[in-house]
Amino acid sequence: MTKKVKIILIALSAAAVLIAAALTVFFVLRNTEGQKIAGIQVSAYPAKTVYYVGDEADFEGLSVQVLRKNGKFYMVDGQACEISGFDSAEPVERQEIFVEYEGFSCSFFVKIAPLPTPVKTLSAVELEVLPKTEYKVGESLDTQGGVLKLIYADGSVFRIDLLNRFVSGFTSEEPNDALVLTVKYSENGVLVQTTYTVTVSES
Repeated sequence: MTKKVKIILIALSAAAVLIAAALTVFFVLRNTEGQKIAGIQVSAYPAKTVYYVGDEADFEGLSVQVLRKNGKFYMVDGQACEISGFDSAEPVERQEIFVEYEGFSCSFFVKIAPLPTPVKTLSAVELEVLPKTEYKVGESLDTQGGVLKLIYADGSVFRIDLLNRFVSGFTSEEPNDALVLTVKYSENGVLVQTTYTVTVSES
């Protein structure tokens, strides 16, 4: 082999090494670039998205999809993200919650509802102010002026007018010195009652 041929072969070998090195660098850089994050989005919302005023945040179940520049993606749990924007101090129909991961962000919405009004349980009723108690034969029932006091299990009271439809047992067909009338009142499926007495005399 001549000296000239040897030089050419050495040059070709060096060129091949350089090309191979360049291609390696190219593919490494390209692969590294493709592995970079292109964006994120909410993949699964938390189990709880409706709160009442004063509730604490609970993002259990939140999952985020991380999209790479090469088109591939992977999932991360919401606990691996930084979450902000939650405030349950006041009612809000749509409150935006921000999710951040590796410098990228996305969001979802929750509702902050006002505290529900507690349902009071009726425990008793009293006839605080009596209506008409003296009747003549043939007269109709008259509850005008009567006042019912509703008593609840928590000790609170509420007063309403006594209405004819609350009263049963009235008749004025004949005299009666002690006709007992029943007052019934129902609320939220709870029925309470009391009684009062009237007289029916000859006209």
